Amino acid sequence: MEYSALTFGSPLLMVLGHDRCGAVEAAIDVVTKGSIPPGEIGAATAPIVPAIQAVRSQPADQLLGAAIKENVRQTVHRLGQIPTLAELVQGGKLKIVGYEYHLHTGKVTAI
Repeated sequence: MEYSALTFGSPLLMVLGHDRCGAVEAAIDVVTKGSIPPGEIGAATAPIVPAIQAVRSQPADQLLGAAIKENVRQTVHRLGQIPTLAELVQGGKLKIVGYEYHLHTGKVTAI
């Protein structure tokens, strides 16, 4: 992402989460059940764990949706903290946004 913004002048970075996300579900299991993902899956779930921890108090039937949205928010924030990207954002040359894709409807909503 940094390469795209710096080298090609991409004006927009979109973090796109989606409902029924298996990686977020696996991270929820890590946080709530102490499970250890097999193989390299842990490398994919580890960055998601802080988002799960932030929304962990949500009711069980709302936890996945809340975690997906929070993961997008935190990812947008982390990208905005990268010095080179932050400079582009501050200079008005880059925007970093977060959205969620709904698999059944095809709709994309802003987060």
